[in-house]
Amino acid sequence: MRRANRHIRWLGLSLLGCAAGCTISIQPWTKPVVMQAPDPSAGVNPASGVLPPGMMPPGMPPQGIPRQMPPLGGPNESISQLIRQYNETDDHRKALLEQVQHLTRQVKERDDGLRRATFEMDDSTKQIRRTKEELRQWQGDMDEMRDRMKRLEEERATLKPLIEDILGELERKKETVKFRGGPALK
Repeated sequence: MRRANRHIRWLGLSLLGCAAGCTISIQPWTKPVVMQAPDPSAGVNPASGVLPPGMMPPGMPPQGIPRQMPPLGGPNESISQLIRQYNETDDHRKALLEQVQHLTRQVKERDDGLRRATFEMDDSTKQIRRTKEELRQWQGDMDEMRDRMKRLEEERATLKPLIEDILGELERKKETVKFRGGPALK
């Protein structure tokens, strides 16, 4: 916001100066540096690419300094150039703001998804524990049923000869009753 106010204030002062008949000369913050012959006393070797402080290779603006504007013909052109530059900067700021909002939305959606996934994993873990407990209980019940079946089989094996003897005895009594001429038992 401060930056925008500074630009607007500067633009207003420029307009006032133009209206009063003043001319505005726009000087870049740094003048382009022209490479001169190396000074042997300074110990600068241009082939090494190391330049003394304050010197820049031609055509390379330093970082953080806005691009230099070409020389303009008159005050109206300079004002229009400044307005154009201001609009470009404002558009760039708006694009960056939209990008930040988009990235913020993406982060929020990912956080929500992560929160949902964490909840689902916790729920799944609880269900798995419950299922394991049920399986252990079912396994215990099945072991108990197996033991009961085994005992019943042993008891059946023990009782089988007795049952066969009883059935055999009943068959013999039935046959003896038949031979005597009496009615057959059913």
